[in-house]
Amino acid sequence: MSSLHKQIAIDDARPGMVLAAAVADERGMILLPADSILTEVTLRSLARRGIDQLHIVDHSRSEEEVAAELERRRRRLTSVFRKYAGSAGDDQLLLTSMLAYRVGASR
Repeated sequence: MSSLHKQIAIDDARPGMVLAAAVADERGMILLPADSILTEVTLRSLARRGIDQLHIVDHSRSEEEVAAELERRRRRLTSVFRKYAGSAGDDQLLLTSMLAYRVGASR
């Protein structure tokens, strides 16, 4: 089961934490990809570049809590797109893409 992520201040980040999302600079250049393991060197480098927030993998939740959150997201997206549930057009493609992004699963 995959963990969810949380946003933290870079000052609260510690070596060994895992990035849940890529870190980009103000121009959109990727500085570190998702799934990178933070080190003292990378944390100092990110701070020098003005990065003040990071999305890290949150291991503090139980599998049941993660599953419940993912189900809540799936239900919310399905509700928002309920009008297009049976369609085969771009709306269905968007729903499928959103489910994959927010829940990590295909419909």
